[in-house]
Amino acid sequence: MPVSLLTSPPTLSNVRFAAADARAASDPASEHANSTGTLSICDHQLVFYSESASRGFAIDYPSIVIHAASGESPDDTHLYCQLDCLLSDAGDEQPQDAELLTEL
Repeated sequence: MPVSLLTSPPTLSNVRFAAADARAASDPASEHANSTGTLSICDHQLVFYSESASRGFAIDYPSIVIHAASGESPDDTHLYCQLDCLLSDAGDEQPQDAELLTEL
């Protein structure tokens, strides 16, 4: 599945980078991407999980069509990802041509 919505802490493998106190936001808005948590970059996916909200998401790399990082300092870095799918509840149909711009 290109995007998985998480309701329990994920089991991560091959973590290449992790940032605590990361903030996730999405457009259109999603309750799974509107909180502060840990951003992990693994070999095959990008994972965000908020312990306080007990929610998050995992995005397989093939679903990320464009990404960019920006920021004036390491403490103020933004990761932008454009996806080829929507963040929706499990089982919902995801339009093939829908795009989502997510700021992490």
